[in-house]
Amino acid sequence: MGWSGWWRFYTPPAPQTATPLPEPLLEAPPLPEADMIRRGEMATRLLADPTLAGAFSEIRADAYRLWLETKPSETARREELYRVVQALELVRSKLLAYRGAAIVKAAEREAEREAERAA
Repeated sequence: MGWSGWWRFYTPPAPQTATPLPEPLLEAPPLPEADMIRRGEMATRLLADPTLAGAFSEIRADAYRLWLETKPSETARREELYRVVQALELVRSKLLAYRGAAIVKAAEREAEREAERAA
C-alpha cells in the first residue's frame, strides 16, 4: 500500500453539533409599559451623553488605527477589532431601539387618553 491508499483506512471524526448556550439576555420578559418608557428615556439620555459618545468614538478610532497597524498574518487580531466595533454598534442600535419603542409606547398611551376624552 503506497501513499495514495492511506485514505481507505482514514475515518473522519464525527461532526460535533454545538449545543446552543441559553441566552438569558434574549429571553428577557416583556417590560410593563411604564418601564418601557422609562428605559427609553434612559436610552435617550445615554445617546445624548457626550462622555459616552466620546468613549465610543475613541474606541472606534483606536480599533481602526490598530487594524491599520496589523500585519498581513494577523487575521485573528483584525477579526477581534472588527468584533469590537460591531459590539459598539450593537449597543448603539439597542439604545436607539429602546428610544424608538418608548416613543411609540408614549404615543399609543396619548392616543388612548385622547380616545377616552372623546368618548
